[in-house]
Amino acid sequence: MSQESRQLADESAVTFLGATSGASFQVDDSELMPLGQGDTRYVIDSGPHVIRVYQDGLLVVQEKIYASPGQTVEVRIR
Repeated sequence: MSQESRQLADESAVTFLGATSGASFQVDDSELMPLGQGDTRYVIDSGPHVIRVYQDGLLVVQEKIYASPGQTVEVRIR
């Protein structure tokens, strides 16, 4: 009998819920990226992050998250 061990991917994801029209986001100190209208799931490295969401140039969300390997973290845009 053989044993198989599986390791979780070192990647995680963040997804955005709410009003994404005209929004962009930033992970830590990365460049601003526009939020799409359809799939709002983006791959990030596992670990702690600061997520910022901007709408029309104004900061509307700043949230500290911790993404475990293989986890998708939801960020709500108010």
